Amino acid sequence: MAVFIRQHVTWLLALLAALHCAPQVALAGTSNCYSIQNSDRRNLCLAQVRGETSYCYAIEGMDQRYFCLATLKGERSQCYSIRESDLKNQCLASTQDQSSSCYAIRESDAKNACLARERSESSYCYSIRDADARNFCLAGVKAQRSYCYSIGSQDLKNQCLALTR
Repeated sequence: MAVFIRQHVTWLLALLAALHCAPQVALAGTSNCYSIQNSDRRNLCLAQVRGETSYCYAIEGMDQRYFCLATLKGERSQCYSIRESDLKNQCLASTQDQSSSCYAIRESDAKNACLARERSESSYCYSIRDADARNFCLAGVKAQRSYCYSIGSQDLKNQCLALTR
């Protein structure tokens, strides 16, 4: 059960960081995306880097697919199809550019990642307990790829490198 929760939180944090279209996120290229082993995470990365919804449709998890479509298209209505409440609240925050929905996220690391993105404040990143998620957050908010190199998870590192200047 603990492994499932950690994987879910890691996926949620990756979504939070990767799909929020902030000015700090650069479209660095697809080569790092293709190095990602997890197919859903690879498709998420490609959707963001290329700005093409076809990659969202290749994501097997329905909640993640709706999140990808909503944030890529900026269509808030897609968020309401998401069953998992934390992901739904992140989706709502991302599509309306308001941090108020972040406060409804129960998992503290995911909430802090959401607030960091929506407010463009790195101080929230430092409250994230998971080191990989913290570095991913810092890379995105500060627009510094150097944080990506401190990420232990190879998939998350490649996603970070693909999405950060």
